[in-house]
Amino acid sequence: MREFQLIDEVMPGLPPASPADVNAVRARVLDGGRRRSRRPIVLAVAAALGAFALLLPWSGGDQVTTATTSGPRTELEAAADRLAAQPTGSGANWLREMDQVYVQRAPEGGYLTQERLRDQLWSTEDGRNTGVYQQLSVKPFRPGDAAAWKKAGSPELCTMDCGRRYISKPTAEIFELAQGLQLPIARVLALPTDPGTLAEELLRSYPSGAKVDRDTWLWRAGERLLLDSPATPATRAAVYRMLAALPGTTIAAGISDVDGRPGIALRRGAPIQEQLVIDPETGNLLASQDVAVDQVASVARMVGVGVPYQSFVIRRLGWTDEPPRLPKH
Repeated sequence: MREFQLIDEVMPGLPPASPADVNAVRARVLDGGRRRSRRPIVLAVAAALGAFALLLPWSGGDQVTTATTSGPRTELEAAADRLAAQPTGSGANWLREMDQVYVQRAPEGGYLTQERLRDQLWSTEDGRNTGVYQQLSVKPFRPGDAAAWKKAGSPELCTMDCGRRYISKPTAEIFELAQGLQLPIARVLALPTDPGTLAEELLRSYPSGAKVDRDTWLWRAGERLLLDSPATPATRAAVYRMLAALPGTTIAAGISDVDGRPGIALRRGAPIQEQLVIDPETGNLLASQDVAVDQVASVARMVGVGVPYQSFVIRRLGWTDEPPRLPKH
């Protein structure tokens, strides 16, 4: 759960979360090393070519019309077309490798740090999902933070022994995409490639007691399909179009990920905005990142408006004959 984003949304006057609060959430959502919700670790607790409208058929007979948007819609469509044209690929195993990047305040000294962790998800030929995690680095975020860190005596910043790898307990090959939505690999690979049909199928699993509305639920399910499942390129392209059609979603060009790679972004939410950054040349997902877009967010008072403070940067994604590189327990 995005506990501290929720706090920002309903109680914006509260101060930023303490390091103890951050660590408590980290321990809860990384229990067993396995991601249980949209975020594996929650830190910092918490595009003119005219208007378009796209109707999606929803379960229950309702219809939702997108909010009007303008700008790089055609760029997104072209990127989605390029992605959909890619081959599915083959191999004995599916691998998603990404870097988790977080900006947070040090427990002492008041300076900001940037933490980077390597996160691999292997779906192996014996039908098991296994996660491998490695803390790569923790360093001061900006020059001013580096000066404050040195003034504090240059304390050790790594909390998980930089370089050491951790392995999660292997789990059955079921992909948990949202509350109430758990799919085996065969169903993931067979998901529709039409955005409206895809939304309709996914929403059949929308639970009556869901903690979020259907649009938010569908956004999170789509994001997880992109980040954490072996969905085919054509289905992934349909996810882009499905999410672009949600009310409140905007499309913007010239958005960069935390590593400076420029792309087209699907954006949603405030004062914390979720962004999916897409490579316009290939259609591949570059990153999912969270950005404070209003000073009212407590994290904005810590890192500033417009700074990606929580990012998932894709490094590799696809089928491979490469065997899983799993460290010994």
